[in-house]
Amino acid sequence: MYAKKKELQWTFHAKKRMSERHITEDHIVKVLEKPDIETHARLKGCRRAERKLGSRNFGVVYQES
Repeated sequence: MYAKKKELQWTFHAKKRMSERHITEDHIVKVLEKPDIETHARLKGCRRAERKLGSRNFGVVYQES
């Protein structure tokens, strides 16, 4: 799966949380491609993208490598 022409790799933790919260890979791609807000995340070297899709707010923490 790709976002902004970059290949996405999912961690086990991310896949588990997505499953628990009924979030699809498509939701994540939409947030990463066009976030409403993008900031530094708490984890060093990571970013946080946020976007409202329908009635839900999504926050995605990611690291570019």
